[in-house]
Amino acid sequence: VMFAHAFETAGSHHVEVRAEGDALEADNRMLASIPVWDRLPVLLVDGDRADGSIDSETAFLALALQPFAAGDVPLADLVDAKVIEPRALDAGALRDARVVVLANVRRLEDPQVRDLEQFVARGGGLLVFPGNRIEGGWYQGALFGRGNGLLPAGLETLAGETAGTGAPGAIVVERFAHPALGFFNDPGNGNLGEGRLRLWFRLAPATEGNKERPAASVLARLDNGDPFLVERARGAGRVIVCASPVDADWGNLPMRPFYVPLMQRLVTYLGSAVVPPRNLEVGRPLVALAPAGDGSKPARLVRPDGRTSALAGARRGSDAVYETGDTWMPGLYTLDLPGGGLVHYVYHTPRDESALALLDAGAFRALATKLDASPVSDLGGFRELDSVRRHGREVWRPLLWVLLAVAFGELLLARRIGGRRAGA
Repeated sequence: VMFAHAFETAGSHHVEVRAEGDALEADNRMLASIPVWDRLPVLLVDGDRADGSIDSETAFLALALQPFAAGDVPLADLVDAKVIEPRALDAGALRDARVVVLANVRRLEDPQVRDLEQFVARGGGLLVFPGNRIEGGWYQGALFGRGNGLLPAGLETLAGETAGTGAPGAIVVERFAHPALGFFNDPGNGNLGEGRLRLWFRLAPATEGNKERPAASVLARLDNGDPFLVERARGAGRVIVCASPVDADWGNLPMRPFYVPLMQRLVTYLGSAVVPPRNLEVGRPLVALAPAGDGSKPARLVRPDGRTSALAGARRGSDAVYETGDTWMPGLYTLDLPGGGLVHYVYHTPRDESALALLDAGAFRALATKLDASPVSDLGGFRELDSVRRHGREVWRPLLWVLLAVAFGELLLARRIGGRRAGA
């Protein structure tokens, strides 16, 4: 069931949904912790900047992300976009950003790449648009690095009509499962198929991965099969690369109605990572970050049963970290940080435990294999398994009979001896 709810204030919130009439009362409610923003700081790194000109690489993107500010309309934009030149990209510029957009940036210096890697690993989002000014070899080596770098896909050869490799490319319209593109499953929200590209980079997604960098996934394709958008997780953050520029140099994307919602959806999706996470399974550690100066003061934690406790902070780098592993009770945990403001955490048990239907034979055997157990379906099977799973044989029954016989014999002997003594 899809529904919408508008929050009146920014900050940490929690919602609860109840469903009545189910046989299992324990799972008729669901909690969720939701951070609500009043602004989403985005850093636009313009590789072909022309101040005050529509020819600037990020001109269309800035308009799409801040339509109300650009139109002098008395409404608030969620996105707070700041445009900088590549040389201004450093740890200080990244400190307050949630998302960074590289737009036709020729190349970056090694310290800038390291700052970006740390930014993404900590939960930041990175959106990369190529263009006519980039050094393809540097992107392949320093940013993609055969799948070990930041980019989820390598930028290979140019393709398209102006590259002499075929007709213009069109975005394939399908049933999108990705959160950033599912908005366009409703045709009223825009038709991605109206986009046309005269030129684009052929993207080669990373096919191998690990826990920190899983394999890349293709979010959208062109009608010739080439990937259009490719994504990959990196640490706590995400990176998306597009096959074409963000401006109108190689296609008509900024001229189509879907451009504004597409750019806003991509940016807000990349900026939606919550680090540390606040919706967790029971037993996972509760972790909160605060400014390093607050680490000397304790935070107050309220558990689902109403118990309160103080959490001491520990300084790690530029942050103060508050952490506890006592999270085995499902429900809402509320943390009151010393710097002010409440943070809500929701702990839940796996929802598949609520399924009351009997497992079929295949699922039953699979569960037994997972638990390293032997499947038994009736009492006879249990007795048979119980008789062979131990070492040796059961001897408690004969020993019990021997013990009873000895006790009974001792009683008879005591009475007989007692009778002889009385007769004497």
